Amino acid sequence: MKTYKFKLYKTKRQKHLHRRVRIAGEVYNHLIAFHKRYYSMFGKYPGKYKVQNQLPKLKKRYPHWKQVGSQALQAIVYRIDFGYQKFFRKENKRPPSFRNLRKFKSFTLTQAGWELNEDNSVNIGGIQYKFWKSQKILGKPKCMHVKRDALGDFYICIVTDIEEYKPDYAASSETVGMDFGLKTYFSLSDGKEIEAPEFFKQGSKELAKCQRILARKVKDSKSRKQAVKATARVHKKIAARRKDWQEKEARKLARKYGAIFVEDLSIGGMKALWGRKVSDLAFYQQVQILERQCSKAGTIFGKVDRWLPSTRMCSSCGQLHDMPLDKRTMQCDCGLVLDRDANAAINIKNAGMSALGPGAVRRETSARAA
Repeated sequence: MKTYKFKLYKTKRQKHLHRRVRIAGEVYNHLIAFHKRYYSMFGKYPGKYKVQNQLPKLKKRYPHWKQVGSQALQAIVYRIDFGYQKFFRKENKRPPSFRNLRKFKSFTLTQAGWELNEDNSVNIGGIQYKFWKSQKILGKPKCMHVKRDALGDFYICIVTDIEEYKPDYAASSETVGMDFGLKTYFSLSDGKEIEAPEFFKQGSKELAKCQRILARKVKDSKSRKQAVKATARVHKKIAARRKDWQEKEARKLARKYGAIFVEDLSIGGMKALWGRKVSDLAFYQQVQILERQCSKAGTIFGKVDRWLPSTRMCSSCGQLHDMPLDKRTMQCDCGLVLDRDANAAINIKNAGMSALGPGAVRRETSARAA
């Protein structure tokens, strides 16, 4: 499955999409209330099929719900059920709850209610919208997500089913382990270090100025809405700069190495300890982008267990040491003296290769090496 994201042209027709998103948020909150009421009466979770059976009755009671489409309503049911299932598995601390209609962002269309045209346009609910077709859409379209950002711009995310060719081996024989850090963005097992420009820190002055202006505005006033958009525009620019840098770095690494191994980080725990710094570095997004770029380049990508003592373990003899954050050098009795991040990267590489097995990354032929 592959997802393509395109931005819609901003026209007056988008008022229909704003209305649909608002109705989708209304449906979401109504179904959340149904779940809570059902649990208070019967003491159990109703399940998605019981909620689906209520949709025909609800559409008769609220005729404007039909503007969203029946499949979009079912997608909201599945979205709420997915949130509850994550709560039951203790992946989320809280079950799904009510949302502000102004902040509700999207709705999903699966088979009906939309049609992709041959040119750069799409029909949504019988209305044609044009979009910036930045790349060719490959595969058979399966579903489409209509999303709205904080600035009021709309994007369509088209999910396609495509058979991609994946090479059995990588083009390079080099293998590398990566260790993410707060001072150095990531350290490679071959000794290289890459520093990350802290984009949120760079834009903090501009953002603080916008937030001061926003704080002085009267609630629900027109000028406050404009100040909210100005603040959202700065956040969007920061996020775009960060993602552009991450895409370029990930593409370089995927094309240079034949196998890349990273540590399965606990981002939630890191945010609890270091807060905004971790959000600015965006480790989770970097890993997702790197994995996607590796799949395109035919590079092997793997994650090692987060409980591996990569920082505390000597990469030469395997002895464990106490390594507080202020201790930046690994000094072992075997004679190893190495930077702690470089030592961790080597341990990550060794753990990844041992899990992968021998012969996974081919050696370059003499002709290619020449």
